[in-house]
Amino acid sequence: MGRTLLDTAYLQTTGLGAEEAAEAVATGSAAGAVVHALLLVVVAVGVIVAPHSGRGAFDTTGGVVAALGVVALALAAAWWRSDRPGLAARLRRDAKGLRDVLDSPPRAARLFGGSAVVTLGYTIAFVGATLTMIHHTAGLGVALVYLAALPVAALLPVPGGVVVLDTLLVVGELLNGAGFVPAIVAVLLFRLITFWLIILPGFFAHRAVIRQLEPAMS
Repeated sequence: MGRTLLDTAYLQTTGLGAEEAAEAVATGSAAGAVVHALLLVVVAVGVIVAPHSGRGAFDTTGGVVAALGVVALALAAAWWRSDRPGLAARLRRDAKGLRDVLDSPPRAARLFGGSAVVTLGYTIAFVGATLTMIHHTAGLGVALVYLAALPVAALLPVPGGVVVLDTLLVVGELLNGAGFVPAIVAVLLFRLITFWLIILPGFFAHRAVIRQLEPAMS
């Protein structure tokens, strides 16, 4: 059926062809993955180094290593079950895109800075929701739960990680020393703020953009 109105408008306003636009999106996703991985490592080291920065399993080096191991195993399983030659080619293409971005410091700052703001924003939202419901917990341990759960949930083909991410976050909260009910409420509060509440305004914003574009595209 061809491109959607939004796709066409995006390509026209950016001056990019379909392939170039796809590469730009892939490069943005790769930058987000790099930022996420770096932040996960920094938080993991912080939990290990700082005293009482976690609770339950994440107050020990073994717990932190186990969380990182789960992420590594999930990535390894995804690699094993995927079209490995195709995935390797995609990774090489993403790496080339990142190298091209790094040749322009202002562009690199915008790309990685934007990715960092998004990742930190969601992490802080989860920490805030947890601290609101579970007063005896610690921020770094909670951040580790979110940063470790997200890449695992992202490997499953579920839009927004619905149910999958929620389950992983609850399990992480329980391992971090939370009670069952507070863990569920904290996760529901986080998802309400960062997922469900933005669907309604997003729907109306999408409708408004479509109405504005229809005369120009007809």
